[in-house]
Formats: sequence, structure tokens, C-alpha cells
Amino acid sequence: MAIAEFTQEIEDNPNTTSPYIKRGLAYKTNDEYEKAIVDFSTAIEMGDDSAYMGRAVAYMALGDSFARRERNVLYKDQGEYAKAVADLTRFIDKYPLSLHAFYQLCELYIRLMQYKNVDANEERIKGLKNRGASYKDIGNVSISEGRYEAAIYDFNDALELCQNEENFCGRGRAYFLKGDLDRAISDFSKFIDINIANCQGFALRGLVFSAQGQYYKAISDFTTAIILGARNIYRDRAYAYSQLGEKQKASMDYNEFIKFPFTIGRWDPCNYSLNRTNSH
Repeated sequence: MAIAEFTQEIEDNPNTTSPYIKRGLAYKTNDEYEKAIVDFSTAIEMGDDSAYMGRAVAYMALGDSFARRERNVLYKDQGEYAKAVADLTRFIDKYPLSLHAFYQLCELYIRLMQYKNVDANEERIKGLKNRGASYKDIGNVSISEGRYEAAIYDFNDALELCQNEENFCGRGRAYFLKGDLDRAISDFSKFIDINIANCQGFALRGLVFSAQGQYYKAISDFTTAIILGARNIYRDRAYAYSQLGEKQKASMDYNEFIKFPFTIGRWDPCNYSLNRTNSH
């Protein structure tokens, strides 16, 4: 269903890269790695450097599938892994502070048995996590205390030191809770650019689109978040469908939502609390 929806988005907006990336993520989740690679490659050809991350993850999964097929613990023909390393290197050239990219590189270098590179990247991860960490921690405390304006200033300081996904996410949350929805969308979009393989950015941006009444955009983001593992988003997609009068889809999503009791009551989307009540 999701692939059909994203295919329709591509037909409606053929010059936009986002539907290709979302369909690529859906193909990857369905283990259709070659099709995912084609979609990510299309987005790259259209000038979207964020798609290098998606294609790298697809190449990595394809290499793993070959390894399982050959029953090797480590895949000896390293072609797919080498392509993934090349794509992540290009991605890091564009987004040099992406924690997720370095985590993925470590995983790849382990597969390639290049342990010196693993050690080097682990050191880079430690350095990135330490940069601006105190401001980020203070910002999270400010959000928990409802001091959203203070949190924005804290994350501004953190972002001056390290423009990574965690800091854009934190400031986006503060903007959202303060009611500055356009700036929240901007920050969550930057988070997605830095780490398109993570459900959090799509889930949070979908919430903002829903709050703005942009339900089609919200549904598209919620669908991608669900594909990436955010099962607790079904309720919010159900709400968006209900606002569009699509009662059957809303009912199906709510039935999926209630299968997961941990999502009832106050809600913490993808481990980032927005302190939202059960208002849907």
C-alpha cells in the first residue's frame, strides 16, 4: 500500500525527490534492495545529497543478504559494502556532523574487517557527541520544564558547536511546543536530511503538518515513519485520515494502534517526548 501511495506522489510531483526517497525506504524495508537503490539513485541524480545515506543503507543490506545466502559470517565479495562506504563518504562530505553516518561506517568497517577504521570512527563519534552536549542537555531540561524559549536558545548554542540531527531535533521540538510550526518543520526537515533512515524526523514533522491541517503531507510522513518502525504513529495517521473523511483507513489504523498497549495515554514519539495528551 505504501509503495503505491509513494508511486502516486511521484506521478503527481515528478520533479520532487522526497517521494523517491520515501519509496526507496519502503522498498528497502520490503527487502527489495535493487529497487530501493534505483529510487535513491534517481534522487541523487536530481541533486538530493541526503539520498546517499539511503542508498548506502540499501547497499549494506544487499551485501548482508548475499552473505546470508552464501552462509558466510563476513561477505567475502565486498563490492556492495565498498559501494556503501563510498556513498557514506559522499554523504559525510555534505553532512560532516551526522552521528548516524559514522555509526553506519563503523558497522561497514566491521564487515570489511578494517578495524583501524572502526577505531578511528568511534573516536569521531565520541568527539561529535561531546560537542555542544552540555547545551543540548540543558535544552532538554528546559523543554521538560515547559521553558520552550529558553530551550530554543540552548539548542541555538548547541547548533553553533555541532549541527547534528540531535540538536536540530531538540530545537524543532521546542519550536513545535512553542507553536512556531514553520520553524519546527524547517528543523525536522534538516534532521531528515541528515538521517533519512530514522523514523523520528518523519514522525515529528508529520505531527507538525497535522497540527497545520496539512493532512496529506502528514500522512505521507507518518507512513514513512511506520515503514521505519514507528508503530506508535498509527493513531496520528488515523486522526489525519479521519480529518480527510477516510473513515475506513482511520479505523484500520486505530485498530493497529491499540495492538500496542505501550502507546496508550501520554505519548513519546520515537523516544522524543512532546508531552502530548490523549487528545485524538
